[in-house]
Amino acid sequence: MRVCFFIAEMEGFGGTQRASSTIANALAAMPDVSEVMLLGLMGHAESSFVLHERIKSESLFKKCGPMTSRYPIAVHRLRKYLQRNHVDVLVVVESSLSFYAIPARFGLKTRLICWEHFNFNADGGRKKRVVARYLAAMFADDVVTLTRRDQALWEQRTCTRANIGAIANPVGQLNYEPIYPVGSRTVLAVGRLDHQKGFDILLEAWACVVERDHAASWNLVIVGNGELRKSLDEQIVRLDLDRSVTIHPATSDIRSKYAQAAIVCCSSRYEGLPMVLIEAQQHGVPVVSFDVDTGPREIVLNGETGLLVPPEDRESLANALCDLMSDERKRSAMSKSAIRHSTRFHTENVIEHWRRLLALPSSTCESVDCGHAS
Repeated sequence: MRVCFFIAEMEGFGGTQRASSTIANALAAMPDVSEVMLLGLMGHAESSFVLHERIKSESLFKKCGPMTSRYPIAVHRLRKYLQRNHVDVLVVVESSLSFYAIPARFGLKTRLICWEHFNFNADGGRKKRVVARYLAAMFADDVVTLTRRDQALWEQRTCTRANIGAIANPVGQLNYEPIYPVGSRTVLAVGRLDHQKGFDILLEAWACVVERDHAASWNLVIVGNGELRKSLDEQIVRLDLDRSVTIHPATSDIRSKYAQAAIVCCSSRYEGLPMVLIEAQQHGVPVVSFDVDTGPREIVLNGETGLLVPPEDRESLANALCDLMSDERKRSAMSKSAIRHSTRFHTENVIEHWRRLLALPSSTCESVDCGHAS
């Protein structure tokens, strides 16, 4: 079997890139999979994560930019790629790429799997994504969502012909036992600096947190790149938070950030299945998160591995952070519980769902270090 993962861009440390590389690596370690390909729509054909030696990477366009005028060429190049490489299964990483995949594989025997990474109620301001979902439901062979809640939304909202199922994103196993830093006074937030991640809301909540006595020694660290960096820097100054808040660029060594964090906070306005929460739980870091429509509730056991609060509620977010910041015993207990419950997201468990989806024999995956940044 020849499997190709088609992604917008290979570079970057986002959840789509991390999850794609992890699943691709696991499949490449299976003898029943003859070839695994990672194909980017645009940008450099180099992943930010270590790839299995059997994975072949390529990009349709080296230069990034608007695709409207390049759309016919993109479809043509994708079709030629599928034919030239005799691709049996094309996995579209993010539903909007179905616009290219559906016409490109027309008349071919290539199986098309749409792997959704947002949720059906969120289009990120891109109406094309909405249309692509309806097209994928009609013309793809399978749709893979990240949560059962999103699976239900697809089934309710579309006249689907595709098989729809939910498979969570995986995390590779750690090669060490995480040790919770009891003495840490750092709240960590990770993600792209854009509207979706809601760091503007987090800063407003943090302004309430720092007014409380027990917060004097605490600091907030935001890790990420994005178009809102300047406005967030200005907001930090405006709210007089420059002594307790710092923004660090995205890094390949995100594990070291988790190792130093007492709490991880997710302030997103919407999510698919946030990798930051899965990774935080794996590292034994308690989380505070908005309980948005899909994602956090399928990761966080409220009151046991973290705290969930109403979406975009600044006051509730501040109160939940203060609750954990002021209770070292509760944080330590949540840390132990988080590690126990994170195993369901380990690669060897998640890959079993992909194995069944692709009708591959069981227990054929060699040991492989999946999804680590290069």
